[in-house]
Amino acid sequence: MNSRLKTIRDNLQNPRIGGSIAGVVIVLALAFSYLEGGEAETNAPDMSVIWYYDLNTGDRYEVDWGEANSNHVPPQPAPSGPLKENSGPLKAGDPAGVRLFVFACDSCRGEKFDGYLETYTADVGRQITSGNMPAAEIVKSAEAIKQIDDSDWVRSSGESAGVITSAIAQRCKSKGMRLVQCEVND
Repeated sequence: MNSRLKTIRDNLQNPRIGGSIAGVVIVLALAFSYLEGGEAETNAPDMSVIWYYDLNTGDRYEVDWGEANSNHVPPQPAPSGPLKENSGPLKAGDPAGVRLFVFACDSCRGEKFDGYLETYTADVGRQITSGNMPAAEIVKSAEAIKQIDDSDWVRSSGESAGVITSAIAQRCKSKGMRLVQCEVND
């Protein structure tokens, strides 16, 4: 193997370097999808109503912006009640509602697809919504994502999260289309 490629591969496997790169990729992908998404006149998603996912039932549900905690930091209360069994960073008894990110290719008026779920640990979520913002490292380590059909949650700043978000973007890119984030009212 070429020594330059080996060095790059070794650097990417280093959690400090690879994790940082994955975190930057995720932030850029989300910023891009936010800025490019939606059909409102501002070209931004209509966030007056957003998608959540009930981990107990597997059902999507809509939440008006004013109904949930002030900044929609998951986990949130779900229609089915508290979480019945552990799920990644969440424990039985925690709120069962996690944020669902829905996407489409080119326009939210077309076919939408589920991208991934997002949550924080219940403790960090409560701290954020109460205004007692934990240190950035704590928030970063407490955030997790997964695709609905995956059994395992992954740290949102890790390489595995980058694989998830890249696969979502590739779904549209392979068709020569751009990825857009959609909300309920789009």
